[in-house]
Amino acid sequence: MLQVQSEQLSEQRKINAEQTKVLGLQATELRESLESRELDRAERRRAQASRVFIWTETGYDPPATDDQATIGEPARFGLIAQVRNTSEQPIYALEIDWGPEKPEWMEDELLPILMPNKQEDRFQPWPEKIDITRGLDIPKLAPIARFRDAAGLHWHLTADGQLDEGPGERYVKPLRIRPSVSQ
Repeated sequence: MLQVQSEQLSEQRKINAEQTKVLGLQATELRESLESRELDRAERRRAQASRVFIWTETGYDPPATDDQATIGEPARFGLIAQVRNTSEQPIYALEIDWGPEKPEWMEDELLPILMPNKQEDRFQPWPEKIDITRGLDIPKLAPIARFRDAAGLHWHLTADGQLDEGPGERYVKPLRIRPSVSQ
C-alpha cells in the first residue's frame, strides 16, 4: 500500500509539472493577446487623427495674388500653413498655432470644422522689416495643429509629424524657414 501511494504521488508530481508548463504557456499567450489587443485599440484610437497633416511653405498669399495683380498692388510674401484632413470624417475646433517662438505679429488661426478630404491654407504675411531674401530676422517657427476628432478626442500635431493625444502644451523643435519662392 505504501508503494502504491508513493507511485501515485510520483505520478501526481509529473501531472502537476506538466500542468505548470501548460499554465505558463497559457499565461504567455494571454499576455501576448492582451498586448496585441491594446495595440489594436491604440491604432483604432489614433486612426482618424493620423490622417490629418500640417505643413508650411513660404510664398505669396494665394487668394490675394490674382486680385492684387489686377489693381497693380504688389503681392504679399509670407508663410502659408496648410492643414489637410484625409480621413473620412470631419475634424473640429482646428487651431493652427505658430509655436512657442511665434512673434507678436503672427496670429493663431481658428476653424470650427475641416471636412473630410479637404485642405485649409492660412497665410501669415511677413512684416516689411523682415528681408526674407537675405535670411535675416526670420523667426524660428514650429506650427502645431490642435483639433478634436469625430470621437471627441483632442490631438496636437506638429509639422514634423509628431501626433500626441491631448490639448496640452509641449516644446517642439522649431523649423528653420527658407524661401521657396523668389521675390
